[in-house]
Amino acid sequence: MKISTSALAPWQRIDALKSFLYPAFQFPMRTGQFKKTDWEKVGKMLRKEIKATLNLPDGASNEYLFGHRKQGCIGLPIAAEESELNLIDTAFKLLTSPDEVGVN
Repeated sequence: MKISTSALAPWQRIDALKSFLYPAFQFPMRTGQFKKTDWEKVGKMLRKEIKATLNLPDGASNEYLFGHRKQGCIGLPIAAEESELNLIDTAFKLLTSPDEVGVN
């Protein structure tokens, strides 16, 4: 909420979200501290604030927010999907990492 109510320009607010807020989500996402439904609520709140920042109506399509940057979109990750991908990636890394204790 601090970012969305700041005196930054709209592009600076979105850049701050992408640079500071989403990276801060990585640890709780990878450790499964919250359920997918909780991340959906976070995503819904962020969508609303980003649309307000861009002066878009609430009913506007989300494709502009989540589409790829090469296509002229913002390229924000979807929080609920990102949490699932991070959990899968973390589990894969744990399962495929070498076990130092079991090696003689």
